[in-house]
Amino acid sequence: MKRIICLSLLLCLLLCACGEATEPPVTEPSATEPSATEPSATEPPVTEPSATEPPATEPSATEVEQVSVNSAFLPYAEQENALGVILNEPFETEPTATVTWIEGEYERAYIIPRYVGSYVNLYELAWEEDSGLVRSDKAVQSTYAEDGCVIFSALERPDVIPMWCLEIEAPNGECASMVLQYNGNTGTPAREYLTAFFTEASREVSYAKPVLYLYPTEETEVTVRLTLDGALTCTYPAYRDGWTVTAQPDGTLTDAEGQTYRYLYWEGEGAAAFDFSEGFCVAGKDTAAFLEDALQRLGLNRSEANEFIVYWLPLMEKNPYNVIAFQTEAYTDAAQLSVTPTPDTLLRVFMAWYPTEETVPLAPQELTAPERTGFVAVEWGGAQVGEH
Repeated sequence: MKRIICLSLLLCLLLCACGEATEPPVTEPSATEPSATEPSATEPPVTEPSATEPPATEPSATEVEQVSVNSAFLPYAEQENALGVILNEPFETEPTATVTWIEGEYERAYIIPRYVGSYVNLYELAWEEDSGLVRSDKAVQSTYAEDGCVIFSALERPDVIPMWCLEIEAPNGECASMVLQYNGNTGTPAREYLTAFFTEASREVSYAKPVLYLYPTEETEVTVRLTLDGALTCTYPAYRDGWTVTAQPDGTLTDAEGQTYRYLYWEGEGAAAFDFSEGFCVAGKDTAAFLEDALQRLGLNRSEANEFIVYWLPLMEKNPYNVIAFQTEAYTDAAQLSVTPTPDTLLRVFMAWYPTEETVPLAPQELTAPERTGFVAVEWGGAQVGEH
């Protein structure tokens, strides 16, 4: 009996031992099986995009360029250096994106900025005794240009100020401005500026000592007005809506108070795109001789040339070289001159220049002048500009 009990116990122990050896633990996964919550090393996280896919919110460079040009400006896009255009001819179909600035009884004008994102600003201009023509700090009108932007204004003459100043600021920071001059009789905007293009090549410049000589054939009362794309900084005699003097054939000028002058003098600051495609590169030591020859060819007499040279020579003769280009339309368009009665001969000599350490190759500029006959008016001036 004892043997049967012992054998039964031994058999039970063997069966238990076999059962434990054949059943794997259900709570411990195999080392080769990945955890359900941990991704495989070969599977990328589903929330991270591929390195070759650009962010959906960043457009390509070509897309930026395509949307940056105002669609209303496209008919004028051949003007590569234009930041905008002002027109006095009405559209066949009124633009749907027109912004009205000023409604008046005078000529219609449309202002079209080139770039979407430009700011188009209109400022008042006022006359100050000490400073001349000064632009207001705050714009009277300011428009942010969206695509299709066209600004309509009748540009009515202000009651108390002589002019407006129109400014276009492009998204890249380039800025161009224009003084809007009016006909004194009717207030209608002058046609020459209504079709003018703003140039993004313009630079801020200082006009240094332009002076105007008047030589009528007999004693004559002469009125001179200057329209500067910018602001006058100094005048002598004082400029009050122009100069009115009595001029003698020898060039002596007398004002209403009896004071006499050799010439009318002004200085100013503004924007201009000077042309250096032709000109001269002159050694500093040769400047005096060069100017003597050049000014004679440009029509200045000896006295006028002498005053020109003694003003500019101290600034130029000690430089290694000077690049010199005498300006025509780039100057006369930015500083428009009106003389009444109209001279038979008008000479405007304006020298733009900059110093340089080395010679600069330039196509030589042809210098000519008309014959001085009848009532002669002569102006000379200049500006030192940054190196081009």
